[in-house]
Amino acid sequence: MYGAGPLRADTWRQCGYKPRVPSQSSYHEAARHHRYISLFTFPRLGKSRCAAAEVGATYLNHDYHCWIVAPKYSLGAKEFGYIWEDHSKIKFNGRPLIEVAQRKVFNIQGGDMELRYPWGWYVQVKTADN
Repeated sequence: MYGAGPLRADTWRQCGYKPRVPSQSSYHEAARHHRYISLFTFPRLGKSRCAAAEVGATYLNHDYHCWIVAPKYSLGAKEFGYIWEDHSKIKFNGRPLIEVAQRKVFNIQGGDMELRYPWGWYVQVKTADN
């Protein structure tokens, strides 16, 4: 299983996330069983929020590395912003999860967006060139 398992539902509850449409639910179900998944659909469905919820819920996986790859850093900032916001809401030992991060940077202009936790989980934004 590749998804965050039973803790995923608790993580989403803390963040206030619920899949809005059947395709989002299907995406999350696929993520539980497959390493690589994609979601292609019409505009305004919530693809960015859906993907960010899936990636953000894996934060307890040890040595788990996530990249958000986009043509420009500004285009990857949307998904990263959702993860940043979610990790600010999730409680970890009584305090916001984001406070536990070894490295937390959200610099769109400088192209430096990363959340990294002591147990080896991280998410970074990369451009297609990098």
